[in-house]
Amino acid sequence: MNRDQSVFGDDATDFYPDRTLPEGIAPWGLSFGQGMHACIGQDLASGMSFMDGDDIDAHLFGLVPTAVQTLFDHGCRPDPDDPPEMDASTTRPYFGRYPVIFGA
Repeated sequence: MNRDQSVFGDDATDFYPDRTLPEGIAPWGLSFGQGMHACIGQDLASGMSFMDGDDIDAHLFGLVPTAVQTLFDHGCRPDPDDPPEMDASTTRPYFGRYPVIFGA
């Protein structure tokens, strides 16, 4: 999904969120479906694309990025004694576990 080189370029298999996309191609590709089968919660979950000139105070960032940012704002950081591990059950670049700590 989202790796068609004719649409996403020669580096379609690389994670590159700032790539320039052809006109008419959604920035999230097909991850949330399209048309009548599109996920109705995609904007709520992930937020809207932030464009130059957008008002940062009025922008919809989505629940997931807002929750993660809130954790960072309150002292969450990677646990230096317990490194994260990738999820071995998928070829996607997902963490299987990402231990964090709060406080000093």
